[in-house]
Amino acid sequence: MLKSVGTDYVLAGHSERRAVFGDSDEDTNKKALKILAEGLKCILCVGELKEERESGETFNVCDVQLTKGLAVRKTGRYFSFFFFFFFFPISYNSYYTS
Repeated sequence: MLKSVGTDYVLAGHSERRAVFGDSDEDTNKKALKILAEGLKCILCVGELKEERESGETFNVCDVQLTKGLAVRKTGRYFSFFFFFFFFPISYNSYYTS
């Protein structure tokens, strides 16, 4: 449906999906693979929570999100990978701060 209206790029792993709806890294991976399977370009969003940043976990959190977000399962299908990465820490979004 997205392709029919001219969409080329689709987000996966946005901070609101992770924080509000509880999307896991595995959920994000499934979405990213589906986006690629449909011939679209994936913008994989990564970022840490305010608490994770303050405790020095930024790079570890982003490493896990990238590693799991980019994981390819053995499906017998090959994709032409076209990823963009967007780093937007949740702590900077006023929606999540008091």
